[in-house]
Amino acid sequence: MTTRDLFNELSESNFTFTKPCFESEKAFLEDQKKSMDKLIICGLAEKTGAKYSLTLDGKKAKIIGVEKWAKDLNDIDRRVLVYDYFGFFNNWYSLPRLNIIIKRSVTSKISKEMWVIIKVFIIAFIFYIIKEVFDIKLN
Repeated sequence: MTTRDLFNELSESNFTFTKPCFESEKAFLEDQKKSMDKLIICGLAEKTGAKYSLTLDGKKAKIIGVEKWAKDLNDIDRRVLVYDYFGFFNNWYSLPRLNIIIKRSVTSKISKEMWVIIKVFIIAFIFYIIKEVFDIKLN
């Protein structure tokens, strides 16, 4: 769904695009805008909602579909957005979220440098233990 299609559907359903007058309207419209931005970014405004009813089974099927779709995303930040938006972190889908956190920490540049330092300390510690156990003296 393109942004233009979404705009047309929102216009047909009497979604207002006017500027807010009162402070309470501004806060509400700002929240509404954030929600719409998330839906547009995820590309799920119509795709998943139209396929399933709002029964418990329908909700489960919708979430499973979204979760499978999110797993296929290569962009980790976008995948995190999908997981955060649909609340996978707080339920039984926390393992994919943990997987994302681990991938992000392992693939970041700082993390790679830290792993090198940790490996050096581990190797030095192993050599120290071997030296102490076998009573090897270095000149």
